[in-house]
Amino acid sequence: MGTFSEFPSWDTYGYYWRPGQVINLGLKVYPFAINGQSKIVGYFISGDRQNHAFLYDGELSDLGTLGGGSAAYGINEKGQIVGYSESADGLRHAFLFDGTMHDLGTLDGRPTIPQGINESGEIVGYADPIGSTSTRTAFLYDGTMRDLGTLGGTQSLAVALNDHGLVVGYVDYATIPGESDMRAFVARDGAMVDLNTLIDPSTSYTLTEAFDVNNSGQIVCHERKPDIFGAAYLLTPTSLVETSLGGAEALGEGTWVSVQDAVVVAVGLEANTVFVESSDRSAGIKLITTRGLSVGQRIEMTGLVRRIKGEREICLTKINSVIEGSPLSPVGMNSSTIGNDRTETLKYTGLDTTGLLIRYWGTVTGVSSSQRVIYVDDGGSYQDGLVPYRGLRVKIAANASLPAKGSRVAITGVSRVEEHTLVCGGEVNGDWYPSGTVVYVPAIWTRDASDIQILR
Repeated sequence: MGTFSEFPSWDTYGYYWRPGQVINLGLKVYPFAINGQSKIVGYFISGDRQNHAFLYDGELSDLGTLGGGSAAYGINEKGQIVGYSESADGLRHAFLFDGTMHDLGTLDGRPTIPQGINESGEIVGYADPIGSTSTRTAFLYDGTMRDLGTLGGTQSLAVALNDHGLVVGYVDYATIPGESDMRAFVARDGAMVDLNTLIDPSTSYTLTEAFDVNNSGQIVCHERKPDIFGAAYLLTPTSLVETSLGGAEALGEGTWVSVQDAVVVAVGLEANTVFVESSDRSAGIKLITTRGLSVGQRIEMTGLVRRIKGEREICLTKINSVIEGSPLSPVGMNSSTIGNDRTETLKYTGLDTTGLLIRYWGTVTGVSSSQRVIYVDDGGSYQDGLVPYRGLRVKIAANASLPAKGSRVAITGVSRVEEHTLVCGGEVNGDWYPSGTVVYVPAIWTRDASDIQILR
């Protein structure tokens, strides 16, 4: 389907092609989407020069408006249609048509333009800015209009979704009008991920846009390059691996996993993050999810393993079941046993404790109020090379007071990995590294004020 122009008038017509036949949809008809039953939606320009959404099912039907112009952009196999119509307030409102046009409203007062709908009736699209105080952002409508954010970019747009709730589109990081710096994204449950972080890092690809996703999780992407047309790619997910939490940690990046027996130990240390560990305390990992979870809950989940800034995590997480339970107690550790699996540049001799809830004792040797970080030395004289202080780096929760230098403390928190670049040369775990070296530093992140106990 598409449009063609007739010579010499250059009038535009919509058309639909099927084997052996081209069907003329009519003058000034612009088709945009088709379902498996060959039902077509789009818009036509009426005699009053106003756009009207239409459905073609052997003949063209005007879907009407909410008061102004309208256009349809998506249709599912149930025949539910999505698009926008201008309303009495002068803004474009998303609509759902199922025999009647339902006004889905705006997103924080911004015009909403849907792009696709799945078989569950979930809708994706984007909200346009109003003035200079807002930006274009992707949205997901699942009964509530939800802003998907921009991954730190200047704008985002959601294009399609499948029946399992995977959403695809792109974000733009450009700050100069007229320029673009786009990256393809995929999202689940409102948590957005740059698709480029899920492919083999040894490739030279930069996926700039994602256009569609099927129910097998295959994603159609585009790589836009300066001065050339670029290239199209089909991303196919790996087979799902049923494994333990420790097994998920050991698997390669880009592996889909199914994990049972994960216990929530921390929520909200960063946006859209939850930390879980196995009930036998052998492994822990970070999850990227917007699902509201509580400490102590036992969950079963599926997701994709990746590594970001030295830390393994499971993204695109789908929580399959939640069972209430009691919180786990922290495991006692000292500086010689706390480590991670990034050994290619640093010579850590400790265990990979990343993601575990641990307890650690020592003396505060340094305090950074601007970073909300303290250093705590348990007598092991560990030094990470970032500062002249001895001891492990401890991130203090926002609702807690910073312990004073020289105080003796007991710290409970999640064992994590932080990626840093040495500004000056420094000693890291007994070895000297030059400036510019990227180091992966063990750190403990406290959850709240109760995780910090002043002993003296």
